[in-house]
Amino acid sequence: MRQRLYILYIPILSLISTAVVLFFPFSAEDAFITYRYAQNLATLGSFVFNEGAPIMALTSPFHGLFTSLLFVLTGKTILANKIVSGVLFVGSAVLVCLRYRKQPTLQLITASLVLLPPCVALWTFGGLETPYLMFLVTSLTLLVARESETRRDLLYGTFLLAGLAFVTRFDSILFTAPLLIRMMCRTRRRYDIVLAIAVGAALPVAWMVISHSYYGDIFPTSFYAKSPSWSIPVIIGNGKYILFYLTVVGIIPAVAFTIVRLRKSRRMLELLQRHIMVMWWLYCGVAAELLYGLTMATTHMMFSFRFFVPYIPAVAILIADLVER
Repeated sequence: MRQRLYILYIPILSLISTAVVLFFPFSAEDAFITYRYAQNLATLGSFVFNEGAPIMALTSPFHGLFTSLLFVLTGKTILANKIVSGVLFVGSAVLVCLRYRKQPTLQLITASLVLLPPCVALWTFGGLETPYLMFLVTSLTLLVARESETRRDLLYGTFLLAGLAFVTRFDSILFTAPLLIRMMCRTRRRYDIVLAIAVGAALPVAWMVISHSYYGDIFPTSFYAKSPSWSIPVIIGNGKYILFYLTVVGIIPAVAFTIVRLRKSRRMLELLQRHIMVMWWLYCGVAAELLYGLTMATTHMMFSFRFFVPYIPAVAILIADLVER
């Protein structure tokens, strides 16, 4: 049985290899804004697009700073970023598959959900922060999913990753907040909780202070140009877009398959309730991002579901855990 399942990885790997070849040359236009900021920081010492004009147009401070480091180390911005992004994408998939290494069926489900959507390969090499945030979100989800009592180092590490995710993309706080609450609920020592919050807040607070003093604002210019809209027509349009996304990447079919399997059990409602009670933090994180997506999923540079791509591995874990139960 295990060998038969592993044979199915052949078409999966073939498809993802084809996608990598097709999308590797692609670079989104906003990526070149990041590259210019990064190169100016490395060569001029100014984290700006134009020297002498301190305007913050980056949506991902961490990505800009890290890309500047890549430029210093390699002299190549675009190629170096694509290679690192590819490694992070593979790393996210490997982390998820390792969680189910003793359960080949669940491993195949998660691998399919993470590897097969074309939008994942597209935005892995698109030049933006998407694969960086995917790796951070996946690591956070797996850390919180550990069932044992939270150790001090894991607690601090989780908050540090959440802070890093925030300076990678600000909206990630909607996803990470329930995960951090879950970690605090499992920690008995108040001192550790306070210290963990300080560790997690260090990077975001430091960046906000620097951004406000250097640029005069804590938000990038794009926040004002394409801010979330609560207009009913916009929400309806984004809702249709999200449903299409959930179908195309395989999440709705996977959920439908799981429900059909559960219908054979007389304890269907009990199983669902128990799963929600155990994994409430992940349900809340995913739901918060989807609700936020209703206000901005189709704004500029969010084509091909870029906004949701970092959370696909986390959703795959949620579905696999439900199938397992």
